[in-house]
Amino acid sequence: MKRILKAIIFIIFILQLLSCAPNKLSYIPKVEMVHIIDLTKYSDEGFLITPESLSGKYESVGPLYCKILPAANREEFVLNYIPTEKEKKRGITGENINANKTDAVWVSEEISVDSVLNIAYETAISLGGNAIMEFSIYSIVEEYTVNNFETVRIHGYEIRGFVIKRLD
Repeated sequence: MKRILKAIIFIIFILQLLSCAPNKLSYIPKVEMVHIIDLTKYSDEGFLITPESLSGKYESVGPLYCKILPAANREEFVLNYIPTEKEKKRGITGENINANKTDAVWVSEEISVDSVLNIAYETAISLGGNAIMEFSIYSIVEEYTVNNFETVRIHGYEIRGFVIKRLD
């Protein structure tokens, strides 16, 4: 019975500590975003990309699945502490607080929707297709666990569709 009571008291203590953590986020700005994928350069070449199925005559080439994730590098940097005026008067500098302390951040390449779309287009052309029907594109996030404790999220794109050769 004492063990259960101690466990309950310990859990309550931990929950109180977690609930007292400072909340530094005080504002989230409004976001308005419009993104259009310009397909005219493909249609000018006689290539059709559509989210619909086609009812005309065509030869099936095959399903298309294209997933692109950028490379990422772990970049280390030295922590810079900026002391307050009160700390400066007491002789505290950033150097004596953070001497040789570093942190790291994962930096990935930028991948544009257009570059991913171009890869799908080139793949379809190389297979003899002149259209992608049932086309869809998604923003994806892949998670990697690094060094058994750090989670790295890489943002990329995924395209799905069905490549065909239109006959009319």
